Amino acid sequence: MGKCYLCNSNMSRNQWRIDTADGRKYICIDCRKERDARKKKEKEKLRGGFSGGMAFSKLKKKIIAERGAQCQRCRSTENLELHHIKHVANGGSDDPSNLELLCHQCHRFVAHKGKRNE
Repeated sequence: MGKCYLCNSNMSRNQWRIDTADGRKYICIDCRKERDARKKKEKEKLRGGFSGGMAFSKLKKKIIAERGAQCQRCRSTENLELHHIKHVANGGSDDPSNLELLCHQCHRFVAHKGKRNE
């Protein structure tokens, strides 16, 4: 039916149509798997090696065990969340030194006001 725009192989089955900045193109299943794996690695690199989900949950449990199960601002023990001091989008990571354990209310305050208790 078409050719893969990455490897230029002929495709009749197992093809995917994708929209790119250059328009609509076709990609074979092998190239798609490689592309998806590459994107996943890049995303994990941005998140300091964590892909979120289960790994982030384990990190939260580790931080609770080290720092105690309480908000680092108000000392509440309810609805605890991890807050990135330097946001991932701004080059921050999931390194424990870049994370604060905050209750939901303090997390919302810090996230919206851009302030931290020092």
